[in-house]
Amino acid sequence: MVLDTACASSFCALHEAMGALRSGQCDTAIVVGVNMSLRATTQLQFYKLNMISPDGHCKCLDSDANGYAKGEACVALVLQRKGVAKRIYATVMHTKTNTDGFKELGITYPSTTSQATLMRETYSEAGVNPLDVKYVEAHCTGTQAGDPVEMAAIEAAMCTGRTEPLLIGALKSSIGHTEGSSGLCSLTKVIFSFEKQCIPANLHMTTPNPNIPGLVSGILKPITENTTFDSPLAGLNCFGFGGVNVHVIVRADSKQPADENRDIIVGQVPRLVMMCGRTEQTLQSALTHIVNNKTMLGRDFLALITDISKTSAYRTDTTGQWPAMARDLMHIEMCAHSLKSSANILNEYGIDLMTLTAIQIALVDVLEALNIKPDGIVGHSIGELVCAYADH
Repeated sequence: MVLDTACASSFCALHEAMGALRSGQCDTAIVVGVNMSLRATTQLQFYKLNMISPDGHCKCLDSDANGYAKGEACVALVLQRKGVAKRIYATVMHTKTNTDGFKELGITYPSTTSQATLMRETYSEAGVNPLDVKYVEAHCTGTQAGDPVEMAAIEAAMCTGRTEPLLIGALKSSIGHTEGSSGLCSLTKVIFSFEKQCIPANLHMTTPNPNIPGLVSGILKPITENTTFDSPLAGLNCFGFGGVNVHVIVRADSKQPADENRDIIVGQVPRLVMMCGRTEQTLQSALTHIVNNKTMLGRDFLALITDISKTSAYRTDTTGQWPAMARDLMHIEMCAHSLKSSANILNEYGIDLMTLTAIQIALVDVLEALNIKPDGIVGHSIGELVCAYADH
């Protein structure tokens, strides 16, 4: 599907992809935004509309804002349902669009009323209090027509009752306006900000635009220096000069850090690690890199191991045991300790029928120590006893 809603194109594509995922049309969607400046005449036409900055700088929210610098970009994002996603960078909580192309001022002028209405409806439908959002990555093109209108809409929709300034990001001050792909560029920046817990500074801002009341009052705070950020929510605003507005709410991925207790036994447990590559050379290169850079495999990498699909565990009856069963597991300290504890209890009664149960209990102990918790447990016969133990 190809969409063109001017500067809102990539976010409109994101909105359509979200709708397809939610309606069950697909489990995975690839959303791509591309902008390339191949014709000088296009640049000239925008310049005649007073949209292009003569000095090539996007002075977003600045008193000297005089248009934007054109940028080029190609951005692709993979959207998946959470249940099948293998590696999650962020969650798109909600997207919503509206349009206001028919205006007295003309199709190229944005509307404060329409944008504010869109934001209120987006947060209401998502069940998110706008006051819980500490950071908005704004469309901010660095024009005297667009910036004041957008900031007025953000202040009206998101700042009533706010006690601390709302952080305003403006990626276009750094990379220019990538037009049709600008929405996905902004989303990429937000994802990196979540990952690094730091929002990069807006550039080319020295004096706040006095025509923007929110900047004068301080309730809207442009990010003029790299800012530490650990809030899990962010809003993104985008609009096209044809009248389409889009607002997106994203939530940071809550990766579960590797458990501190893992280090105690992680070296004792053999693990099968699957890797893939298009060629043998690619695979060998990746493996060599890991072997030569062991110190780089820190907790962020280990956290990805826990980011797996739903798992289930089956506990069997007494029909599946054999001599020397689980002998190779005795070198795992946690497993050996659990088996010896069970043996001390059973020896007094001279019972060996429960050996398989003891082994399964030991395996439960090892998995728990590795912080591996199944989403469901099924047991047969005395395996139900192990289920009860695992569910304690």
